[in-house]
Amino acid sequence: MAEETIESQQPAGEPNGETQATEVDWKAKYEETLAHSREWEKHVKANKTAADELEQLKESQMTEQQKAAARAVELQKELDAFKAEKQSSAWRNQVA
Repeated sequence: MAEETIESQQPAGEPNGETQATEVDWKAKYEETLAHSREWEKHVKANKTAADELEQLKESQMTEQQKAAARAVELQKELDAFKAEKQSSAWRNQVA
């Protein structure tokens, strides 16, 4: 019965005897989180712009040979994707 007295003395809905005075202002928390999110959104947009400018600068400084090599790598990846799709299609037809 001694165990029951400690738990029965606390009102229901108030864990550890806390009162309603410590209620959280959820609207204020939401507004604070929203403001923080907007601030990070500004940082992300600024970084994206800077990254795009850097990429353009790098491309403008590439020699024709480097541009051709980069294009060849890009085209090879595309060719590999087409070959994989063709093989997959052939397997599907074979199974069907």
